[in-house]
Amino acid sequence: MRDLLKKHILEPLNMYDTDYCVPTSKQSKLMPMFGVKNISELSTINLPQTQDLTPVDVEDMYPSTKEDFVRGGHGLFSTLDDYAKFAQMLLTGQSTGGEVILSRKMLDMSKANRIPASQLPLKIGINPLPGYGWGLTGRVMMDVDQARSLTNPGEFGWAAAAGTYFWVDRAEDMIGVFMTQYLGSMLPLSDDMRSAAYQMLA
Repeated sequence: MRDLLKKHILEPLNMYDTDYCVPTSKQSKLMPMFGVKNISELSTINLPQTQDLTPVDVEDMYPSTKEDFVRGGHGLFSTLDDYAKFAQMLLTGQSTGGEVILSRKMLDMSKANRIPASQLPLKIGINPLPGYGWGLTGRVMMDVDQARSLTNPGEFGWAAAAGTYFWVDRAEDMIGVFMTQYLGSMLPLSDDMRSAAYQMLA
């Protein structure tokens, strides 16, 4: 899986700071984690109500030095620059050098909702996603009348457990990426940051 990822995504996009582990030469760039210690705690409604910045050790769950510890659905280490390259590719389908990674039709298909109406509105853990469906690249805005903050029909993206969040809006030719290191944050940073970006559009 790692070889496929490198060949088809990471190397064409020059995402050289993204991998399942962090080499010794880059360990100084690794930011500490805050919040809860285990991702399983995010599915409960009993998250800590205080949001302090006491570092927690998550090496048992997210080992940063084990090259053979490959997860299927989560766990890549990355940087803001690398993540932005990935989001930009989902906007255009191409690398910065013009290499086609995903065709226009594949991009269209990837953001189509796959969730039946009987399973809407969506909710991930304790977080409701009113107005959103779910496609091959994560959430996709279907009904802005239900949205809790500024967005567009067809806006799509992903929200990771520790607060990394990105969105892609092909209609506005816009991407947004921000990263935190807080497992279980109760702050509405994703909606606030996306709304601020949309408010700046003329």
